Order: sequence, then C-alpha cells, then structure tokens
Amino acid sequence: MKIDDPKVRRVVAALDMAATPGKVLEAAVELATALHAELVGLFVEDQRLLRVAELPFAQEFGLATARARPFGVGDMERALRRQAEQMRRMIGELAQPLGLAWTLEVVRGESLPTALAYPGTDDLLVIGRSRYIPGEFVRPAMGAPGTGARGRPVAVLFDGTPQSVRALGFAVTLARGAGCEIAVLIPAAGPEKFRTSRLEVGRALQGRGASAATYVMMPDHGATSVERAAREHRAWVLVWPAGERSSAGKAVAELLADVTCPVVMIG
Repeated sequence: MKIDDPKVRRVVAALDMAATPGKVLEAAVELATALHAELVGLFVEDQRLLRVAELPFAQEFGLATARARPFGVGDMERALRRQAEQMRRMIGELAQPLGLAWTLEVVRGESLPTALAYPGTDDLLVIGRSRYIPGEFVRPAMGAPGTGARGRPVAVLFDGTPQSVRALGFAVTLARGAGCEIAVLIPAAGPEKFRTSRLEVGRALQGRGASAATYVMMPDHGATSVERAAREHRAWVLVWPAGERSSAGKAVAELLADVTCPVVMIG
C-alpha cells in the first residue's frame, strides 16, 4: 500500500448557525495552506429556521430583558445576513495573512444536504456538528492556524478501502502542518485482523516519513464507534473516508450528531 500526496482544487468549510465555525475554519485553513488550494467558506441559510420564523407564535427573548418579542421572517433573514458577514470577516482574518485565495458562498437550503451536495469531485469538505443548539453560536477566539490542536491528534479511520488510504495522506498533511500526532482508528473483528492492518498502515506511513502515535481497535466502522474513539482520544480533527457524499447522508448525520471535532470527508 502506498500513500500518494493528496491533491485538491478547493477546501470547502461548511458553516452555518449551528456549527462551531472556529474549529472548522482552522482545520480548513490548515489543509488549504498545505495543499495550496483555494479556501471556500460555505454558509447555508437554513430553511428550517426560516420556516419556524413564519409561524405566527414565533418569538425571541432579549438577553438583557428576558422579555418575549415577535420574531418574523424579516428578523431571521437579517440575523442570517449578520452571521454571513461575521463568517466573511473570520475567513478573511485567517486567510489573508497567509496569502490564501478565499471566498464565501451563501446558499439557502437545509444545512447538511446542501453542504454534502455543494463540493465538486476535486474539492475537500470540512464540516462540523450540525445540530442546532440555541445560544451555541458565538464568535470564538481565533489564533494562528494549528493553535487549536494543542497536542491533540489527528484521528483517521482506516478500513482498508481506497478512500481510507487516501484519508491517511490527508491525515499526514494535517498532522505535519499542525505539529501533532496521528491516531489511526482500525475496525477489526479480532486481534489478528487488527495486527495485520496496523502493520500495513505502519509501513505506508513510514513510506511518507510519518508514524502513528496511537492505533485504536474498534468493533466496527459505524458512526457511533468512530465518534466514541475520536472523543476518547481527544481528536483535534477526524479524517473520515465517507465514500460518495451523495449516499452518505444518514451516516454523516449520525456522526455529526455528537462528534466534538471537525470532520474532513474523503470521497
């Protein structure tokens, strides 16, 4: 098995009112810098929020007064525009000092399906938790790319598929750029299968001048097992060979329901 140098045209960071944009952008900037790719911020105006705002009883509560007041479609659209402009400033603050080509695309739809359908075949998608939690969206403190890693590993799922071999290449690129280690998550039915895969991955990483600090045996490659392993090892980023994005919607939704780190989706 040989790990090729990864090549992509654009790195697409999926952003919306539900995601934690600082973590997603940091990983996307790290990848775009290392891969000499364009950075694209994708802000999805979630139609579900607009539908809620259409309801006659929709209200918001002021932080200062704790009093309810009407909240309509116009209010929601203005809030979405403010969030998009905030995203634009954040991307510029990160990308411009590094000389990265970047843009912000604003589209309307349901967050996850729209994000999965947007990137082209030559693009890489970085996405974060998409479950909406009121009050969660705040502007995080942003430092230089790589500072969020803080010694936490890049986790990568290896299941023997061509996509997982490609995922190893992106994990090496991220880990080198951020100065952190790699944790390889290996689904295996038993110790012998795990040992065989571990030796195969180790040789491939050695061929790229890299090594894994941790090999993790999992019972399967399901979203629950992957999320649990990434959380237990405090992964900074999870590189996930998801296969075809168009058919991965359910698995992605399950993974993003609880994952606490950005996910780099490898097709």
